Amino acid sequence: APVNLSLQVKGKDDSKSYASVETQAEAVKGYSTVELTCQLGDNAPLWDEFNPYLYDASVELVSGKSTSLTTETFGLRDIRHEGNKLVLNEKPIFLRGTLECCIFPLTGTPPTDEASWEKLYASAREYGMNHLRFHSWCPPEAAFNVADEMGFYVQVELPVWSVTLGKDSATVEFLRAEAKRISKEYGNHPSFCFWSIGNELQYDFNILASMLGEMKAADDRHLYTTTSFTFEKGHGDWPENQDDFFVTQWTKKG
Repeated sequence: APVNLSLQVKGKDDSKSYASVETQAEAVKGYSTVELTCQLGDNAPLWDEFNPYLYDASVELVSGKSTSLTTETFGLRDIRHEGNKLVLNEKPIFLRGTLECCIFPLTGTPPTDEASWEKLYASAREYGMNHLRFHSWCPPEAAFNVADEMGFYVQVELPVWSVTLGKDSATVEFLRAEAKRISKEYGNHPSFCFWSIGNELQYDFNILASMLGEMKAADDRHLYTTTSFTFEKGHGDWPENQDDFFVTQWTKKG
């Protein structure tokens, strides 16, 4: 059946219009994919801790008398490393952060409401912080939403802290699948800047390198590291080949 698709991109808070594009497509029974490309322009604001500007992309599908609408929030940013510097939107950034170790003793589980995360990030900001590392876990949607709004740089990790990673193939396949799910669910969040496979991982660095290569190829919106430090002999004091950033307690130079 023929369908009309329209895409609009507006500022999340100021509703300023940045782009609009429409197309006609044929929807076949089952699953169809249609790609729409729009240019926001050189004046579209970029996201960072000082100006955490967000957009809403709304896609509307009209078929006969039926209408369907979905909206996704995102931010624009360019993050990379230049030598030993982390660079965001052409400016060096310095991470001032702490661990978030999923310690919520009153509930036993992390909060899924935005108000609780606003309180947590506000406490970090009172100490001058702009960064949280989620130690061995990925937080829920609300944590990303608030980090987007408040301008926090977040490091996510797959849920693994293991000294035998690679010995059990089922664990490796679960982590590969979990990486795909995390990318699909949370990849659009501009606060999602850094991604580590896990904490102090050991054993098979060939498997870790393979996993990291897959993650980087599938989603290039983040900076990646193989592990947040390691005690594995021959590793841990210098970046792995594919690392975009490096987490360590010491280096081979001291």
